[in-house]
Amino acid sequence: MNATEIDSLHILPLLQMPIETLSLRQARLVKNARLESMVELFDGDATGSGQLPPERLRDYFDLSGSRERDFEIICRLGELPSYDVYSLRLSLRGLGIDITDLEGLKLSEAKVVELTQYMSEFTRPLVRFVYGENAGELESLADLLHLFADPSASEARDNLNDMAVRLDVDLTRIPKFLEDYADVYMSLSFYRQCLDQLAPLLADFLATLKAIRGAPGFARNRALIHDCVLIERQLDRLYLDVGGVLDDFRRRTEHMWENLSAEYYRQMESMVIGQQTRIGEILCALTVKMMAWDARFPVAGDGQLSAKAAFVVGEMKHGLDRLRPLDLASRPEPSLQPA
Repeated sequence: MNATEIDSLHILPLLQMPIETLSLRQARLVKNARLESMVELFDGDATGSGQLPPERLRDYFDLSGSRERDFEIICRLGELPSYDVYSLRLSLRGLGIDITDLEGLKLSEAKVVELTQYMSEFTRPLVRFVYGENAGELESLADLLHLFADPSASEARDNLNDMAVRLDVDLTRIPKFLEDYADVYMSLSFYRQCLDQLAPLLADFLATLKAIRGAPGFARNRALIHDCVLIERQLDRLYLDVGGVLDDFRRRTEHMWENLSAEYYRQMESMVIGQQTRIGEILCALTVKMMAWDARFPVAGDGQLSAKAAFVVGEMKHGLDRLRPLDLASRPEPSLQPA
């Protein structure tokens, strides 16, 4: 597996899964432009992408006997809305698939380095809690863990003790807390980067929808105009929903470190994990749609409105109706407990 596959929202190498059929272990599940899961048997510049719907695997592979379970696993994996590592952890547990030895269910080292800037939003208040305003700038998560492993100032040691008391854990459990904290908030950093990378592609696509709606040649095509308006509203709402939830988690996390307690942290952790699958689903859908659009029309503003209108109707609108908007507003603010 390469880093692109490991860090992807829409690709799942079957090599990671408990699959017996050797030829299928070399395949991978991918999401197509219609948000359908397909088994990709090969992919190359010369050959293109060879894809099958999971339910048709029996037509080409011997999946009898003990291999029947391979078919069942792949079909169930095909129903998952996203293949990002954070969604997968939750989804695979729900499917009863043991993830203990699945080392692939974490971001690549290169991606972790990329996310340092995003992670600083969540590590900064933590470091400030222990080291005050003299903490300095951290270059990576490893630097943060090193700081806590060997606090040099007595004030820092006192604050670490205070943190342990507030979190209701033994001081020796603080390193484990830091690992869990980093993992939870790395997911939000990953999702934020995915959202930021979507912004220019989404802007180009929405501009094209507007151009189609304003083109005289399409004025009487009410079905097309309706589809363009509906898609624009759906994508705009989904993008803003994810951004709003991520902003809300950032705000609540800052508040958490100002009012730290075990209950507050557990509620925050539960809220973030509870939204990972839904955030992953929406970002996976937006990413697949925008990648398909960019692959088909790589040059922004190049005209081709007729071809673009056909692609909107034939590919871009499909699957969006299955995506439910996020709603964090109804969730209560984590309660404050006395220190």
